[in-house]
Amino acid sequence: MPKNEARLLEVLGTDKASWNNNCLVPYPREFDKQIDLVAEAVQIAQSNPAKAKAIVQSLDTEPMKRWFIDVALWSGAWRAERVGLHEKRMKSLGIRKIVSQKKLNDLFAGDKWRCRYCGIRVAGNRKHFKKFAQAIDMPELIAGRTDESRHGLYLMLMASYDHVLPVNQKGTNDSTNLVTACWCCQFGKYKYSLKDLGLTGPIDTELVKSDSWAGLDFKSGE
Repeated sequence: MPKNEARLLEVLGTDKASWNNNCLVPYPREFDKQIDLVAEAVQIAQSNPAKAKAIVQSLDTEPMKRWFIDVALWSGAWRAERVGLHEKRMKSLGIRKIVSQKKLNDLFAGDKWRCRYCGIRVAGNRKHFKKFAQAIDMPELIAGRTDESRHGLYLMLMASYDHVLPVNQKGTNDSTNLVTACWCCQFGKYKYSLKDLGLTGPIDTELVKSDSWAGLDFKSGE
């Protein structure tokens, strides 16, 4: 897909001194209100699935989709190009190994279901989305094969794991090198290291205020 140059220039600009040091680009804080409503839906997903579905369907998630596609996906490349890394060829030094679902669940829980870069609350991976979509009878939540056809919540709140030190720079699957990352930050960071992109490192989740958010684990609301 082509870059949205105008949006990237508006959001990130070309002044490296103004770039955020914790993440590639902070997510729009108005999304938190939408996530609050998702949390409400999760709490009643089992006892009142129809109402939970109505809540999710009432959300305007198009801005989330546009943020992911137009800004987040390109944020790392945008920064890399402006510090001269577009000419840096990355030689593969390893193969990305699959992390088990159990290890992922432990990782998400340990990171308080937050992206360790931008701090957004994440919903979980496809397994969590599928379970929630089935519980509230909303298959469109996990439908689509392209970013343009996928649901905004799916794109914005999908969680994955990121190698702090990339695999192509000898990063391993050791727990000290894995952090929870939203798709925005994971795909934006791409193959680059924190140093490459001028980032200081994952945020400390111990500093995050504890609450009841546990992704799309609707059983937690019983």
